[in-house]
Amino acid sequence: MKKIKAIIIDDEIKASENLEFLIQSYCKEIEIIAIYNHPQDALEGIKILSPDLLFLDVEMPQIDGFLLLELLQDYNNAKVIFTTAYKDYALEAIKKSASDYLLKPIDIKELILAVNKVTALINYKKNVEIEKTQLIKIASMNGFDLINVNDINYLKSNNTTTEIFYKSEGIIKRIIATKPIKHFEESLQGHSFFRIHDSYIINLTKIKRYIKGEGGSVVMNDETEIDVSRRRKQDFLNLFLS
Repeated sequence: MKKIKAIIIDDEIKASENLEFLIQSYCKEIEIIAIYNHPQDALEGIKILSPDLLFLDVEMPQIDGFLLLELLQDYNNAKVIFTTAYKDYALEAIKKSASDYLLKPIDIKELILAVNKVTALINYKKNVEIEKTQLIKIASMNGFDLINVNDINYLKSNNTTTEIFYKSEGIIKRIIATKPIKHFEESLQGHSFFRIHDSYIINLTKIKRYIKGEGGSVVMNDETEIDVSRRRKQDFLNLFLS
């Protein structure tokens, strides 16, 4: 699993080094990408490095932890674990939507619990974002449908419209989109799709077998056989060369 990028911000060098050691020793899912002992430097560093998580001290000269978050109000992607020697800041930390609050000296068990909680939150958010990026909007005469691109078997051109064949609830279904196939060729770039014919785009992960011929043909996993055009044949076969 991809590591969670974290930044430590603490004006006390020894405290930041100790926290880094604890994280490296007991929280292997965290990667410390920067340590800032001056909050002014952290302001720009956070924007540039785009961390997933901040370990943020509260009491710091000139810019304390709470003010730093206010100055970063347009940057709200990172989760925050406050670290401080003072219990009195707990309520304020909650108001700032902190993910957790650790008292110095840092207790290893509390650190692990805080990191586990934040890791779950961050991974959930990332999974939701990934799932959203897999959805494609299919405009039709009656409105539009949202379909996961992984469910699409193939697309067939009907000049100005496109037939889309996809699997839903274990059944292959069809929807007629009001966009030409060229639109979907562009929309599906970066996914496992290939235009094997002027009239067809197929999902490469849904191919069952290839049949030799002048251009040849593919059999999809729903047993639909689709011709491969002669001019696209070699590019198609190159995809399967080891």
